This record gives sequence, structure tokens and C-alpha cells, in this order.
Amino acid sequence: MRLEFAGIARLIAIPLLMLTPHIFGKQTVSFCLPQQTISQRKQHLANQPKQAPSAQPSKCRTSAKRGWSIRRAFIKPVRCTKCKQTHGDVIVILRNGKRLPLTKSGMCHSLQVAPDRRTIGWLEGEHYYNVPPGLYILEAIQEASEGSRNNPSPVERYKQKHLADRVESDYLVIWRANKILLKICVQFKCIWQFRDGVKRVAISSAVSPSRPLENIYALYDVNTGKRLAEWSDADYRWHFDKTPPPPWARDLFKKVFDSNY
Repeated sequence: MRLEFAGIARLIAIPLLMLTPHIFGKQTVSFCLPQQTISQRKQHLANQPKQAPSAQPSKCRTSAKRGWSIRRAFIKPVRCTKCKQTHGDVIVILRNGKRLPLTKSGMCHSLQVAPDRRTIGWLEGEHYYNVPPGLYILEAIQEASEGSRNNPSPVERYKQKHLADRVESDYLVIWRANKILLKICVQFKCIWQFRDGVKRVAISSAVSPSRPLENIYALYDVNTGKRLAEWSDADYRWHFDKTPPPPWARDLFKKVFDSNY
């Protein structure tokens, strides 16, 4: 009886041991396997190629916002024989060390870097001469007369003999990430500044090149180029109306009048 019972128990135990991995999972102990089978399994695992570690997202930010971060922006002066003013070309050096020359005219000045360190702006124009008005009359007479158009005009002869009085601005240029966002036509004696971070720019321009008859202040949206507001200081200059300028124009107003308002 004992031998029969031992035989029956052995017949039952062998299938149970074979089904154990399916019941308890693949990580079941392998002491029930023969030693040769264990060695073959280890050899098989050693011969399998090692899998590359799964790629994890890098913590380093490589966005365009960081890629166009500005380390330094400056005006590289040009040697000018027409005036004694400082003007030149705009150079930008990014955080990654890349150097970007942005202009070639050599007539840029009043460079400013916005608080976000990605946006800059500058004024670009040409030389301006305080030519006597009588020379323009002589130039008109010369152009009207026959046979004298090949000769230099009185205005040109004046410019050849005199240095330019200043560099006047034709445009205000706003640049970001290798793209010109805004280009505004400006007038005489223009000064400007960023407002509300980099969302807007405020400018002040005189309506006359010689006498300070009036200054026009304007506020522009950088992204759309739309003029948001405008104010004139004519009433403040010539009338008894001393209404203070709007908040966005006060800093420029102080610079124009050179006083603490």
C-alpha cells in the first residue's frame, strides 16, 4: 500500500511542478529544474544582445526661446568722414556664442535690449545738414535753367564742404529671433523706449528739424504694429494748458524737456 501511495503521489507531484510557473508567474524558483537546464538558460541569457536603455526626455531646454537668448548686442561704429556722430551696424551675440551681424548700412544708433533678452530695437537713418534755405532756392533756379544740370547744385556743394549736423532717423526697427517684427517711420530727433516689457514701444518725434515747435508721442503694439495711442505736447509748450502727459509718455517727456516732471 505504501509503495502504491508513493507512486501515486509522485505521479501527481510531477505535473504540479510543471504547472507551477504558469500558476505563480515566470519568476518562480527553478530548483526543480535539472542543473544542466539551469546552465543552458544562463548561457542563453548571456548570449542575448543587451537592450539599449529607454530614451528619456532630456531635461535640457532646447526651445527656440532659449536658443535666441541674447548675451550681448551693440553698435559696431563705422569710420565716418561726413559727421562726428557715433553710428554703425548692429551686432548680436547669442548665448551659444553665435555672432549675428544684422545691418550693413552703417547708419544705426540708439540700440536698446528688451527685458526678455530676446528682443532688441534700434534707429536707422541718414545724415542731416542744416542747409540754409536760400541754397534750396538757388538749386531750384539751377534745375530750371538749361545747360547747368550737370553741375553740382548749391546744396550738394554745401554738403561737400560741411560736416553733417546730426544723424536723423528714418525708421525704428524691432528685431527678435532673426526676424524684424516692426518697422516704424519716424521723424526728427526721435527717441524711444520699450513699454510693458516687450509688448509695446513708445516714441517721441519732433515735427520740425530745427525748432522745437511740437513733439508727437505715439505708442505702438510690437506684434501687430498698430498705433495704440498718440499725444502732442503743443498745448504744454505754447498754451497755459499744463495737462501732464499719459503714463506711457512721461519718461520720454522728461527726456525731451530735460526736467523732473
